[in-house]
Amino acid sequence: MMKRSSWWLKVLLGCLVAWGAGNGCLGCDGDGTPTGAVQGYVYAFADGTGPAPAEGVQVMVQEIGQVASTNASGFYRLDGIPAGSYHLIYSKAGYQTEVRSINILQGRLMPMEDVYLQPVLPGKGNVDGYIYAQGDRLIAVAQPPGPEGTSPVAEATVRTSDGQFSTTTNSEGYFFLQNLPAGRYILEVRKTGYQALHLSVVVEPGRTVRVSQKKKWTLIIFMNADNDLEPFAIQDLNEMEQVGSSEEVNIVVQVDRAPGWDSSNGDWTDCRRYLILRDNDPSTISSPVLQYLGEVDMGDPAVAKGFLQWALREYPAEHYLFDFWNHGSGWRRRGPEADPIRRGVSFDDTSGSHITTTELPGVLDVGVTLDIVAFDASLMQM
Repeated sequence: MMKRSSWWLKVLLGCLVAWGAGNGCLGCDGDGTPTGAVQGYVYAFADGTGPAPAEGVQVMVQEIGQVASTNASGFYRLDGIPAGSYHLIYSKAGYQTEVRSINILQGRLMPMEDVYLQPVLPGKGNVDGYIYAQGDRLIAVAQPPGPEGTSPVAEATVRTSDGQFSTTTNSEGYFFLQNLPAGRYILEVRKTGYQALHLSVVVEPGRTVRVSQKKKWTLIIFMNADNDLEPFAIQDLNEMEQVGSSEEVNIVVQVDRAPGWDSSNGDWTDCRRYLILRDNDPSTISSPVLQYLGEVDMGDPAVAKGFLQWALREYPAEHYLFDFWNHGSGWRRRGPEADPIRRGVSFDDTSGSHITTTELPGVLDVGVTLDIVAFDASLMQM
């Protein structure tokens, strides 16, 4: 009996030693950092069949870049992960990427629920990102943590402007929209108590696109068509839609129309803000309206400055262009008797006002460097 008991003890000790060797990074790493581990299984659907173990799936801890691959049984394990909250990204060519959240505890091997990969659907892709709050404003960040003074927003609704696709953010502010047909979208992000956020994104087949507010350029067009230039404003808006916003460029427009000059596109005569998206219709404006402002005085410098400040805040970029679109009367005296106060731009026929040349510095004084200030207006070289 003693020999048999001794044999069981040896087996038990051997198992404990083997387990300890395989889990030596549980608890603390060589520097004394508290660590833990995670393991699980990945399955994949293919050719209309049921799920089968998925071999060769890359499993990455997003925040630290640590990677493991699944074996023939679909099993994976990641050791030596510092205690904390993470996202695991599951990816394999030909399949849609999946993301899961995990909280790693010191000294614990965390079991992960099974993950099932769906094949990439032809012509479809995914969108993900992080939503943070800065006061009552929502912002999108490419990677946590967000800028100083911000915090992640949970339970925010993220949906396409047509309402066909929607989801909500988790406790880290993360969201994931999948199986969107390839193309351009406006994402609306909303939560009670916060200003709505609108983001432009281009979905590409077989890819997950990360949305972020900051792009290379934002083009800010102050389009005063509250006069006889209204038909040309409709024409120029449609021309801008031939290009549209992109992954690197935002195009935002504030346009005010006038009665009696052009009856197309609903014949509205108030002021609206647009995010310009690409389309192939040369006569119909299809870009989404971001704000309906009612009738405003586009000849008021405070209105121009307010639009500029709004665009800089809502559509941050590395570079900015601000364009005055309207009639112009030059900025330089033409003779000793000329009154420079009458020089200006942005003539609003409804209000009978315009922005004088001497008021322009105040419009542009917004605390941000504008790379280009353009005048799409007559006589502004004078």
